[in-house]
Amino acid sequence: MPLPTVMGLTYGRYIHEHHLTYEKWDKSKVMVDFLARVGGLRPKKSRTPQLYRNSMCKFWLDTRVEDPDAWFESLKGGLVDPERAFSDYLIGLSKTEVGDSYLNIFRAAFIKFSRVMKLGEIDLPKVGQNTRKRNFSPFSREDIAKLLQVSISPRDRALVLLAATSGVRLGEITELKVEDIELDRDQEPYKVKVSDSIAKGQRGYVTFTTQEAIEAIRTLIGQNGLTPQDKLFTKRSRAHFVFKRLVRYAKLDGERCFHSLRKFVKVSLLSSSIPEPIAERLIGHKLGTIAQTYNAFSDEELRKYYQKAIDSSALVFYGRVRREPRLDTSEEVKRQVLAVLEGLGIVFQPETLDRNPINPEIIKEKMGALRER
Repeated sequence: MPLPTVMGLTYGRYIHEHHLTYEKWDKSKVMVDFLARVGGLRPKKSRTPQLYRNSMCKFWLDTRVEDPDAWFESLKGGLVDPERAFSDYLIGLSKTEVGDSYLNIFRAAFIKFSRVMKLGEIDLPKVGQNTRKRNFSPFSREDIAKLLQVSISPRDRALVLLAATSGVRLGEITELKVEDIELDRDQEPYKVKVSDSIAKGQRGYVTFTTQEAIEAIRTLIGQNGLTPQDKLFTKRSRAHFVFKRLVRYAKLDGERCFHSLRKFVKVSLLSSSIPEPIAERLIGHKLGTIAQTYNAFSDEELRKYYQKAIDSSALVFYGRVRREPRLDTSEEVKRQVLAVLEGLGIVFQPETLDRNPINPEIIKEKMGALRER
């Protein structure tokens, strides 16, 4: 397979050098079908179909494909292996002056083409210089507290608190609208709805957030006069810039990324004795086959699980007093408590237990009298 013959310093430059040829290929059956299927998936970025189209056209140009429809028929007939063809092209492209980010665009376009055109899943190599994952430092509660100390504006505080308590992705949090947050509730936790149209993989989910985040969001709404249909935050690039600036001002050690906040939320949920499938569902991860039964949990059941993280102070950053779990005052529990107290020589009347089931002053008084005896 020949290497690309027309290369420029930027993706757009060598793409537009053959704009007329691409317009001719736009009328081919395979391209019309491909763009229709990609458009139906409602990509989050409006330029995504255009990038897919440019990448496929560039591939056909460099590999001397004259008729895309005939080429596609050869793929379906098994005469050409799509994985081998795309892999060889990517490897050859990586030896040119094309940057890693543009190599990733080509790779994503080839994978999407094979998937939506029913050619099967393909495994393409990750080429380029930056193929290894960067080792980002995880966040601790102390690190997030430092971020909040340097978050002066309501927007900054709302962004950090919402991400650090709900685990919503950066691309999703910048698409959230005011109406997606359960602001009319008078008790935490508050529901956050991530709809299919903005969720990764078009898989919407429901998660929750805390009183601290809601207070910051309400301040942000009041300051900016936002309506229920308005987005809470600015575009993704701006939110990413704000986050990086806060990390720099907080003087945190190591390299940090916004996605690490999701990992912090998951670890906090697991440390609060929440089952892993529930934690995965709360942060919007796709559940495996065995864990699919957890999809049947209602929002209120998920709310009760999330409450455990609040009770354990795992997702509390301003040092708010921990809320004690409610005591079950059923007759059976009441009977067991009275039996234990009687064994210690402490006599309680049942009506006293009804009025104040966990009065520490009464317990302290009775224990003092018991020691004196």
